[in-house]
Amino acid sequence: MATPPPGWYTDPDVPLAWRWWTGSEWLPSGAFPEPPSGQPSAASIPLGTAAEAPPAARPLRPGLRPIVLAVIGLVAVILAASGSWKSLLVLGGGAAVVLSAIALSRSGRMPLIGTVTQKVALLALAGGVVVFSVGAVIPSPPPVDAASGVVGFVDAGSSSSPRATSSAKPTPSKTPKPSPTPRDVVTYEDVVEALPFTSSTIEDPNSDVGVVFVHTAGAAGSQTHRYKITTRAGAEISREIVTTTVTVQPVAEVIAHGSRVPPPPPPPVEAAPADSGCHSSYADVCVPIDSDVDCAGGSGNGPSYVSGPLRVVGYDEYDLDRDGDGIACD
Repeated sequence: MATPPPGWYTDPDVPLAWRWWTGSEWLPSGAFPEPPSGQPSAASIPLGTAAEAPPAARPLRPGLRPIVLAVIGLVAVILAASGSWKSLLVLGGGAAVVLSAIALSRSGRMPLIGTVTQKVALLALAGGVVVFSVGAVIPSPPPVDAASGVVGFVDAGSSSSPRATSSAKPTPSKTPKPSPTPRDVVTYEDVVEALPFTSSTIEDPNSDVGVVFVHTAGAAGSQTHRYKITTRAGAEISREIVTTTVTVQPVAEVIAHGSRVPPPPPPPVEAAPADSGCHSSYADVCVPIDSDVDCAGGSGNGPSYVSGPLRVVGYDEYDLDRDGDGIACD
């Protein structure tokens, strides 16, 4: 089998890219050979036809491409880890658009990638535009206050219009912490109150009518109310009685009113004249003054007798009132 002549061929490792064949070996991907003086450049050697071969360009310095690619990958990892997907999409899409535009303007030579076909460059350009557009329209993540660690929110309406930025560094404002919802606090309180006594009246048959006196003195008692008190944020919002206990029973007052009707008073005693010869201790009947006087018809032996009945109004000298009811010789 004949060996192909030197020229640009499809890269056996990357089918969508071009690679230089020296006639005996492949050059590193993206490398362009320096032609001898007076000889045609590699760009003029055809791949089938000379019109399809990309022009020669100075290759990257050895070892520079891995470093650049590593830096790009590190930036992408940092943006992804920090949650900045918007920035990652915008930067990635923008880079794809720029590299594809350079490749189309330089006949397929794409920086950092190598030589690609026009179809690949167009696909990369379209994909970069799509990725950049998606990254531009998705909302930005809420900013985080470094001082307080509180996530803020960005007004979506204000992000579409540009604003003038000042050179002074803005002072971060603290996001106010939401105040906690006040809770109801329930406490119990005991309150002692006086319990008044009642009053009643009775009739006392042993006391005369018109006599009033306190038969039983009244005394107040006491009772304890237990209140359930609810407060919110230090202010009382409700108070209700849950239990009531009588601690001291009251004593009822009793007022007595006399109901007895007293007997009529006796008529006044008329004193016997001193010279009448009648004893002054007896009334209604003249009792003679003698050494002894007995009731007439009785068992006494005189010497004087008196017929009754008569009242004893003084000292019963003759013992005429034997039953002591104040009436003698009855």
